[in-house]
Amino acid sequence: MTTQKYKSLLVIIWALWAFHPCLAIDDVLRTAKRDAILAQITGAVRPKKQISLISFGAKGDGKKDCKPAFDKAMKRAAHMGGAHIVVPAGEYLLNGPIHFVSNVCLELQEGATLKFSSEPAFYLPLVKTSWEGTFLQNYSPFIGST
Repeated sequence: MTTQKYKSLLVIIWALWAFHPCLAIDDVLRTAKRDAILAQITGAVRPKKQISLISFGAKGDGKKDCKPAFDKAMKRAAHMGGAHIVVPAGEYLLNGPIHFVSNVCLELQEGATLKFSSEPAFYLPLVKTSWEGTFLQNYSPFIGST
């Protein structure tokens, strides 16, 4: 068999395989499954209730530890069933992580900056996490959920 005839035979075999009716059915099923999953996905809803971080004792001076204020605001938001926490302009020092609760939206207004401490002790106890695909115990992330 010549090289040209061999190539032609391969093209015919590939075409028969590619357009086989079973493959078309698989594609229809895959599309239907995708559409069923997408139909269940809804967008995020921003809570209507607003609370200001300042009302929990935070100061945007870059010196006062605002972690207690964030903790109190999150606790209050959880008690309310969700809330929109507003952080006005300023620099907010955090000696530890922010732990989000369900149904909370955190809005950093223009000029607001979160400055996390570099002291490792503030991010203990260790939490289950992953690093480059490996599951391990590590320091808590700056922002996460409980």
